[in-house]
Amino acid sequence: MLVSGPSIRLRRMWKWIPTEPLRQYGAMHTKDHWRSIARQLRDRNRPHRATRDTAIRSGVAQLLARLIEVDEVVVLYDPMPGEVNLWPLTDEADEVRFALTRTPDRGYQLSLHPATSALEPHRLGYRQPVAHSTVIADDDVRAVLVPALAFDREGNRLGFGAGYYDRLLARLPDCYKIGIADVVIDGVLPHEDFDVPMTHLATTSGVVEVEPIR
Repeated sequence: MLVSGPSIRLRRMWKWIPTEPLRQYGAMHTKDHWRSIARQLRDRNRPHRATRDTAIRSGVAQLLARLIEVDEVVVLYDPMPGEVNLWPLTDEADEVRFALTRTPDRGYQLSLHPATSALEPHRLGYRQPVAHSTVIADDDVRAVLVPALAFDREGNRLGFGAGYYDRLLARLPDCYKIGIADVVIDGVLPHEDFDVPMTHLATTSGVVEVEPIR
């Protein structure tokens, strides 16, 4: 494990974390099926968005204070509608260097740039650094704050299907991968051996270290 000192095992703590009662959907459904369910759950959370964001952000801030040294890079994201807003961390964790991804015009390899870069709108509704922004090297990254439609209790991620984050996480094998888990399902999401599980999940009840079961 990347974390030194006493570790928090997900299997012991999971009863403290609210999960979605989705066992009836089964574990063998396709990712598209799970995406439909996850979007329904995300919509259900919208009236409580501000409260949920504050709770999740607080847990992430505490985790970063424990794991990240001065000037280490943490990859942030600009939220799409319905996603957890972590932008206040850029003011609260002022010793951290935050980065943002930029989607390439061609291909699937996200590039990394300072969060202080000039931003432009992306067609999906979030903002990204403008072209030719300063590039941050992969080796400088210590942690990635990972958005998703949903996660399961083993740290498997359900994305939107484009594969951008899958490729980014595969490039960063030695960094912390912190799933921003607004929706956590009580089941096992479809995943492949090459999928990269999270090292941590940040939920409204706090952050836990994940121990993937394979």
